[in-house]
Amino acid sequence: MKFPDPLACDEPLLETCKDVTDDRPLVAFLYHLLRDHVVMGAVEKIMGAIEYDPPANTWLFSNRSLATYCKELADRIEHDSSDCHTSSP
Repeated sequence: MKFPDPLACDEPLLETCKDVTDDRPLVAFLYHLLRDHVVMGAVEKIMGAIEYDPPANTWLFSNRSLATYCKELADRIEHDSSDCHTSSP
């Protein structure tokens, strides 16, 4: 019986292993969040709830502290990304 060479070039597999770049802070935030802290299924469930809500464009939050913190994070993420790349460590 002949086994496939594990070192042989598998184009579809190689394509999925290539690095991806993006200049949006939100993409970087979501990438780290999903890679290290939250399962994708939980995020998809939340996205589904948001996407299928009536188009009110305004949500009511019951936890004032959490909502305020989330708004601050969103403001930081949505802020001009050029500022993120020019700051010194």
